[in-house]
Amino acid sequence: KAVSVVGLQTKDRALLADAAKRFDAIYQQHPDHAANLQNWAILLYYAGDYRGAWSKIQLAEKAPGSMPMDAKFIAALEAKMARPGADAISGK
Repeated sequence: KAVSVVGLQTKDRALLADAAKRFDAIYQQHPDHAANLQNWAILLYYAGDYRGAWSKIQLAEKAPGSMPMDAKFIAALEAKMARPGADAISGK
């Protein structure tokens, strides 16, 4: 999460790419790690990938024991892109 925050603050593409790789590596080992998915969604949102952010949020919402995302974040994302249905995100 820290790498993504610094990458976003400094607009450093290399740090943002590194953060995305780190989120993906955690996801590959722990696909139900809701906090990782939520932090990844935040990175994607600020990178302008709203569909990707929704995808990670939907995965996080399905994770066992996940806590709801911050309502203000969800509202900000909905202002950029309406919440797609699960099939729209997964490509089914």
